[in-house]
Amino acid sequence: MLFTMILGTAVFAASVWLSLVDLLGSFCKNVGTNSNAAADVFFLVSAGFFFGLQFVMYPDIWGLAYIFIVFNVGILAMQWFLLVGSAVFTKKHIYRLTNFLTFKKYDYEDVIGYVMKNTSGTARSKYSSRKVISFDVEIYLLDDQFISFSTKNSSDKKISHIKGLLKEHHCRANGKIKKKPWLMR
Repeated sequence: MLFTMILGTAVFAASVWLSLVDLLGSFCKNVGTNSNAAADVFFLVSAGFFFGLQFVMYPDIWGLAYIFIVFNVGILAMQWFLLVGSAVFTKKHIYRLTNFLTFKKYDYEDVIGYVMKNTSGTARSKYSSRKVISFDVEIYLLDDQFISFSTKNSSDKKISHIKGLLKEHHCRANGKIKKKPWLMR
């Protein structure tokens, strides 16, 4: 029973930490991340909800608490997918978040090129469909890695700041790596 409590608390703490880090990153103009503030608040509230349900079940039906731990692990996995490939841009360096949630340091000379473009798609619901437009940023690095994130529109202050840093360091636009597997980050 104590193991269940420790495991649930560790997963909840990791989920809260990732939500807070991502929430802070969505407000900073130097951080390129795929998540937004609403998604981070949703992850934070849902992780707290499942952790609370785990505590309600713990004294009497502690075996059922594992279901809520699995839900929190799912939330943690979704946060991981949103964070991997994010980056922090400083005046001299770029710090890319790796699969192990550690930062790898790059110089601006390591940038092969970058692509910033509007993409669109159709979101369909049961009764209607609507066109969704987003602004995607892909920055390709020398070691066959890339940074990718998207924002709602191209007039975002974050986009203009990052584009200014890339132009200041004479990074090429439209340069790409030869291959881009879907999980290579």
